[in-house]
Amino acid sequence: MASIVAFAGTASAITHYVDASGGADFETIQEAVNASSSGDEIIVEPGIYSENVFINKTLSLIANSTDPSETVIITNDSYFPVINGSSEDIKINITISGFTVEGNGTSENGIRFENCGVITISENTINDTTENGVYVNDTNTIHIADNYFTNLNDSWYESDGIDAKHSDLLYILNNTFLNIEDDAIDTYYVNDTYVLNNDISEIRDDAIDVRYGNLADIRDNEIADLVSDGCYIYYVEFVNVINNNITNISGADGIDVRYSNITNIKYNSVTNTSDAGIELDDINETYINHNSINGSYEIIDFDDGYLLEIDNNIFLDAKSGIYTDDVDFVNITNNLIDDTYESIVVEYVNTTYIIDNIIGTQINDYYGAGIVATNGAVNDVFGVQMAVMGLESTELDDDFIDMELESTALEIETTALELDSTQKYEPSVIEHNSITMEYVPLPTPTAVLEYPPFGIAALNINTSVEDNVINGAGINHIFAGIASLNTKESTMNTNIEGNTVDDVFVGI
Repeated sequence: MASIVAFAGTASAITHYVDASGGADFETIQEAVNASSSGDEIIVEPGIYSENVFINKTLSLIANSTDPSETVIITNDSYFPVINGSSEDIKINITISGFTVEGNGTSENGIRFENCGVITISENTINDTTENGVYVNDTNTIHIADNYFTNLNDSWYESDGIDAKHSDLLYILNNTFLNIEDDAIDTYYVNDTYVLNNDISEIRDDAIDVRYGNLADIRDNEIADLVSDGCYIYYVEFVNVINNNITNISGADGIDVRYSNITNIKYNSVTNTSDAGIELDDINETYINHNSINGSYEIIDFDDGYLLEIDNNIFLDAKSGIYTDDVDFVNITNNLIDDTYESIVVEYVNTTYIIDNIIGTQINDYYGAGIVATNGAVNDVFGVQMAVMGLESTELDDDFIDMELESTALEIETTALELDSTQKYEPSVIEHNSITMEYVPLPTPTAVLEYPPFGIAALNINTSVEDNVINGAGINHIFAGIASLNTKESTMNTNIEGNTVDDVFVGI
């Protein structure tokens, strides 16, 4: 019952048929594999095949049904993957399509391939393995599309949906991942990774974890109900995280990128994360555009980098809005930031542009700020957010500050502060922002006064604060609409003009 199929430029290939009930060329898949030559195709009729399949040649293994539940390969040896493919001599090409691959709670991997050329895994259901649904290592090109991964949840092992290592090109498209103990997708030293249009939920670690590579392109995925990061990307040269919907993250971040060269985060929706909507660390260039982040503890937390652009985003309902630390050039423009206690805080700033943002800041009796920009760290030693830290060379004595806070005046006496006058800072701009403050008392008052609220605070930086509109929440709650503090040793200058400040304790 074998038929001949011609491949242009190759030797003739044969199609073999397998039927567990008889009446075909073979009754087991392994018998057909053993009888095949490189380049052959094996068509498997619906049925249950209790076996572990080993492939060591170029083959296509195709179920003759559009419903994977009708053609089931179930392990009969827990020490081996259900389907295993490798070759020590040459790179082989393998296609697996249309099966239910059943680990039966014992096999470590559903499908495992090593030392391959082109791998295609499509339209399968991969279920109930103790480790990975699919494991691929040392392969040129990997296509994993339209599969359903579920119940990979052995707590003794790292049960990933897909685990890919030391490979060149990886496409993960249109898959569903449900109820997985570890990561849905885990890659390590894969040069270029594309993760597109997948549905990922009920994952007990990261939805997508990409480490060490040239490119991570993550787009159009639905990600929900995790206990770790939605996307975690580490030491990847170029990163695109675009048009993903990420929701209900407990214990981690929506998007977490570290040690990248260029990162684009655009058109994503991130809701209900217990940590940051976007966490960034040590990235040369970062562009965050047209995202919606709602209900995170922090909106954006970025430490160490060169260029950060944040524009045309909608950020809602967080304790901390945008926080940056030690980023050389920051451009924050045309964003809506509402229902945050600290809307924009930029520390250790060189050059910052904060322009044309609409900000709704919540305040209470202990803290709250619309915009804070400083060339040091916001320091609670003042007892107010007019806290100055200088540069790394700053020296602070224990008696740095003697503060008296009265109903009508604030006196600040600096007794020991030295700044490195050779450190150069470019002028920063805070212009055309609209800041509305709303008083929201804490349900449980704290005994520590962190700092009284400000609309805009510019601390030890060359700054232009112009044409902003600040509407306070009443003189009993807003200490100052605009606060500028430069220590007497500092050569920093602040230009304040054309601003409108209303309903605050101190205007400027």
